[in-house]
Amino acid sequence: MDVYYDKEDIENLKPVYIFLYGGAWMYGSRVKFTNFGALLETNGYVAVIPEYVLFPNGGFEDMVEDVYKALDWTFKNIEKYGGDPKRVSVAGYSSGSHLTLLTLYKSLLGIANKKEILKPLPNFEKVVLLNGPYDFDDYSSLIRFIEKADNSIVEQLAKCIFRTSNVSPTDILKAYPMIYFKISVLISLYSSILKTIPKLKNHLLLI
Repeated sequence: MDVYYDKEDIENLKPVYIFLYGGAWMYGSRVKFTNFGALLETNGYVAVIPEYVLFPNGGFEDMVEDVYKALDWTFKNIEKYGGDPKRVSVAGYSSGSHLTLLTLYKSLLGIANKKEILKPLPNFEKVVLLNGPYDFDDYSSLIRFIEKADNSIVEQLAKCIFRTSNVSPTDILKAYPMIYFKISVLISLYSSILKTIPKLKNHLLLI
């Protein structure tokens, strides 16, 4: 985990920005985002860029565990670096966005991860989700012919490969008609230029 902060001013607490990179759950590293972390620091933020285990060394539950620990660590320790624990935002891109939402849902709803119930995290000021794959059914070829496909072969394959029954954040919501996030602002952005990430279920995140 890398923390970018003004070492000459830790008395005046600054907003905190956590960033989870993407890379199809197989690629990516925090060291590729040193310039991004430095940019946030220059603009008055304390930036946190965690590392998380990648496939095949870990499945989704291992990744969620790493993300959860990073978020929890930030709330508990960021004040030492001049960060305001009451003004913590988190953003994820692509697979990082998927893992961010999966982690938030599991901790909020008390869903077991690696046979352990994750405790709810404190309030986030903002959550920004960028081009995340939130439902593996969206990748099914059946989606071209019918309005929706549940538990498709693609999703079953993802469950097998990533060794967990919870792969799609939108599927988790189906069991909860109404939930309340401890978030001031939730932003979900989708780019039609990036064809590898379907748009179909993006709107369901706001239910």
